Amino acid sequence: MTADRRASHLTLRNDLRACTDDGITHAFMVGVGETFIPAFALAAGAAQVHGGLVYTIPFLVGATVQLLTPAGVERIGSPRKWILLCATIQALCFIPMALAAVTGSVSLLLIYACASIYWTVNLGAAPAWNAWVGALFPARIRAAYFSRRSRICQIALLAGLLLGGVLISRFEHTPLELASFALLFMAASLSRALSTPALVAQSEPRYLPPARRVSPIGFLRRIRGAPEGRVVAALLVFMLAVQVSSPFVTPYMLRGLSMDKDQFTISVVTLFAAKSLALPLVGRLAASWGARRLLMAGALVVAAASGLWIVSTAPAWIYAMQLVSGAGWAAYEMALFLLLLEHIREEERTAMYAAYYFFNAIVTVVGSFVGAAAIDALGGGITAYWWIFGASAVLRFAAIPLMLRIPRHGHERAAPVLAIEVGTELGAMDEPVIAARPGAGERA
Repeated sequence: MTADRRASHLTLRNDLRACTDDGITHAFMVGVGETFIPAFALAAGAAQVHGGLVYTIPFLVGATVQLLTPAGVERIGSPRKWILLCATIQALCFIPMALAAVTGSVSLLLIYACASIYWTVNLGAAPAWNAWVGALFPARIRAAYFSRRSRICQIALLAGLLLGGVLISRFEHTPLELASFALLFMAASLSRALSTPALVAQSEPRYLPPARRVSPIGFLRRIRGAPEGRVVAALLVFMLAVQVSSPFVTPYMLRGLSMDKDQFTISVVTLFAAKSLALPLVGRLAASWGARRLLMAGALVVAAASGLWIVSTAPAWIYAMQLVSGAGWAAYEMALFLLLLEHIREEERTAMYAAYYFFNAIVTVVGSFVGAAAIDALGGGITAYWWIFGASAVLRFAAIPLMLRIPRHGHERAAPVLAIEVGTELGAMDEPVIAARPGAGERA
């Protein structure tokens, strides 16, 4: 092996390790911080409706503002520098909420403002991050590496969730209830700050083609016929169907089924454990089947899982169902990540991802409002939840044929790489990690 090639492999190995470290700290921040913002609003005395709106409204604000990401990356001149800026702001946005929790003087406007900033930089970093890692890591190793990274990040996310849940439960309905949120938010801020060295340690790609702008209107035109448009159309329609029921899984368990906190915690842990345990197999399937077939397999499981909520209300059934659902989501999310990288041209990745996240936020909000309206129209009882779970399952199955329109091959071709060189620091490369950002909530 030549000295240049050996140096290139060492750089790649360092980039992989640093990317994993960044994923761990980000995932822990999500688990211990982002997840508990709605609970913080309720603990501070906000009306019950804000428990949902404090997620939905800031998420939509962030998805809209992040459309400026391509211009921001172009002005700064580097996706890495843009992501570092977003990560720094993200770490800082938890501090005002922590200080307010300590003083006991919490403004609802402050929570909405901090949450909106959080989602703006969280979603704003995502298009640049996907373009960055797409240029940095050869296509041939992505399925193995990102499935393994995903598994590690799921564990970090779960650790944050459990830490936060234990702490909040310990001090619930006591004078220290708000102070316990301050500890969580400071932990989230510190965790995100610790990702900075990992981001700095990663390389700048040797070559990034000149970025090409794609407006939201141009994005919609692609959906009508371009190969990458078929991918995003299928993903958006399926996510719309998912969001009809997904936001209401937690209320169903806690209110509809009156689950105690131990049962609810077991359900959450089961979902994330299943995702983590399934990822090694998911990575191997992605390499052998291809991302398109893996997407359809995951979508079939996810569609069936929504209907399984109707079968039984027994905790044992729900735990078993969460195992199935977690495996399905592991396959779907990994395939989604790989398909977008494969089909979106390198020079358009930042702009196309920004537009995708914007429209994904819109279908998320629309789907959740449809589900909420249906529950209200059906009287809000347990039967109403069953209706939306069943309707969502039907809609999910109806959306799957759109995935058949996804081309088998994208614009990108795999680059050769010595897997043994990459794997020495991270374990065997066919033993799959987590894609971009793990989901923090329960999903039906």
